[in-house]
Amino acid sequence: MSHSALKRRTQKSRSNNTINKILKATIDTIYEAGFQNTTTSRISLKAGVSRGALLHHFPRKEILIAEAVRFMLREEIEEIERLAENVTKQRLSIDEFVDILWEHFSGPLFMITMDYLAASRTEPLLKRELVPSSLEFNESLDKIWQRFFVTNSVSDEQKRLAFTSTICLLRGMAVNSVLRDDPDYFRN
Repeated sequence: MSHSALKRRTQKSRSNNTINKILKATIDTIYEAGFQNTTTSRISLKAGVSRGALLHHFPRKEILIAEAVRFMLREEIEEIERLAENVTKQRLSIDEFVDILWEHFSGPLFMITMDYLAASRTEPLLKRELVPSSLEFNESLDKIWQRFFVTNSVSDEQKRLAFTSTICLLRGMAVNSVLRDDPDYFRN
């Protein structure tokens, strides 16, 4: 490999590392400080990069937030796919799977999601940037859910309805958990 090719590879690796640090810092900042208090200055400080480096990779805050959300949701889907694989291999029951989903939906994932969803209601640029990753996440969850119903006796529409009902139940419970600190109540 030539010196210039090695240099490009190293530069690309450093750039990817910087981007990942920024994306993780963005998610952490939204969770810790709330969406309204999440600034590029705060994110760059948490990521340990200059504000200029952050703006080089993400020239608009809406793009940064959307990429951070996409990053978070893709990591979440990878984890859920691993769990689903354990269900299909009968290492985990469907009830245990839903219990673990509840842990995810009632934790940082959901709290971050509530923040950016509320903000996107009144910020059209943010909403436009967030829609594709949100749709991708829901489609991925739907595909995972479909694996649990290999029988022909359940229509695709019934599968989708069961999935949507389960997810809506978890989301509704998560909203209630913000003001009702009663883990046993929700676990039951």
